[in-house]
Amino acid sequence: MGFAIFLNDVKNFTISSFDHSVGFFDFNTGSFAATLSAIEDSSNSGYPNGVSGYSLAMVFDGSLILATSLDSSVVPTSLAFFDGQYGDGWVTIGAVIDFNGVTTLNLSSESNLAQVTFDTNPAGMMGQTTSVNTPISWQNRDSGGGLPVDTLIVVGSTPMAPQFVHGDVTLTPGASETFIRADVNDDATINIADAVAALNYLFSGGPATCIDAVDTNDDGQANVADGVYLLAYLFSGGSAPPSPHPGCGADPTSDPLDCATYTSCP
Repeated sequence: MGFAIFLNDVKNFTISSFDHSVGFFDFNTGSFAATLSAIEDSSNSGYPNGVSGYSLAMVFDGSLILATSLDSSVVPTSLAFFDGQYGDGWVTIGAVIDFNGVTTLNLSSESNLAQVTFDTNPAGMMGQTTSVNTPISWQNRDSGGGLPVDTLIVVGSTPMAPQFVHGDVTLTPGASETFIRADVNDDATINIADAVAALNYLFSGGPATCIDAVDTNDDGQANVADGVYLLAYLFSGGSAPPSPHPGCGADPTSDPLDCATYTSCP
C-alpha cells in the first residue's frame, strides 16, 4: 500500500506505507499494520527542513476493512502531541513534535509517522471466494471525527499542501500469516525442540504465537495428536507435515486456528 505525497510548494516530501496482501476466513479476521513513513526531497531549498508537525487523513471501504488502533511508538523522536480518531471508513491523525519549536523531525532519511492497524470486516467478507482489491486513499477535509482534517506536513509554521498517490489492499480468502507447519518454536528448523514446544503449549501453558504451526497434521485442531504426528515424522518415518512445509506459505485450509505472529518467514 504505497502512499507518495508530492507537495505543491518548494518543499517536497514523499509519504508511504506498504502494499498489503491480507488473508481471511469467513469466521476469522485477517489483520495487518500499515506503517506510514515520510522522506524529504533532497532538492528542497534549505534541505533538510525540520518538520514541526503533521496531520494525516485517509479513507477506505469500511465494509471490507476496519481500523482498530493507532500507534505513535514507531516515530523516531518523542512527540509533544499525538492523537487520532478512526471510524467507519476513515482515519485522522495529528502530531506535534515540540510546542516550543526547539525539536523537529528530520526527514532526510525515511522516518515513520504513525502505524495504523486494520482488521478485515467479517460481515463484508462473509461468503467471499475470490480476492478483493480495495483502495486506501489520502483525502483532505475528512470530517469523520467532527472537524475536517487535511493531510499536511508542517515546516516551521507553514503547512505544506500535498498531492496524493493512493494505495490498495488485496484481501485473499483462505490465506493468512505465512509460516512453516510444525515449526512451533519459530526458529525455521523442524526438530525435537518443536515437539517439546508443542506439548509444552498443550499441557503446560507454554508460549505459541502461531497455532497453525502447532497443528502439525493440519486437522484444524491443536491437540496431542499433533505432537505424536511430529515425533513420528522425526523419528519413525512418518508422513511429513502438510503444506506449508518445508517452506514458508499460508495455510491452504480453512479452520478456526490462527497465526498471530511468526517471524521466520518474510
